[in-house]
Amino acid sequence: MTTAVNTAPDGAGAMRDPVAFERWVFVAGVAAVALLLLVIIALPLGTLLAKSFTSVDGAFVGLANYRTYFATPALMQSLWNSLWVSALTTAIVIPLAFGYAYAITRTTLRLKPLFMALALLPLFTPSLLSAISFIYIFGNQGFLKSWLFGGTVYGPIGIVLSQVFYCFPHAFLIIVTAL
Repeated sequence: MTTAVNTAPDGAGAMRDPVAFERWVFVAGVAAVALLLLVIIALPLGTLLAKSFTSVDGAFVGLANYRTYFATPALMQSLWNSLWVSALTTAIVIPLAFGYAYAITRTTLRLKPLFMALALLPLFTPSLLSAISFIYIFGNQGFLKSWLFGGTVYGPIGIVLSQVFYCFPHAFLIIVTAL
């Protein structure tokens, strides 16, 4: 434990404990960040959650909105499609990202910086550019249309391909850091 040292001859100007001051600044910084997160994230999400228990006119209806949602077959199908696409994308991205990251970190591969930059390239391109390029490459008149084996990029195959392209750099960065 650090103690304050009196350097003034008359005892009037004792130095403050620098460790206690740093601790106070740290606690104040953490509290400010927590308050900021509360205002920016938690309050809007809480408002949305509260709205989900009310009707259009603002009357409290409890879980009736949720019962209606889960009783609608089209909405349940959309929920299933979302889960299916995310599971398939995860099943494709994780092995690809692990293999690529393993090759970058654990082998004597030449041109590692180039391969690292290629893996991270989708992070630096606007998302609209990726979407348009998928249409140009795999669309009805795309030059790699035959790679889809008669499928079309305008359905589930295209959604999964674009999600794999989008999610790969993020998974790659996490796995490279872990390796």
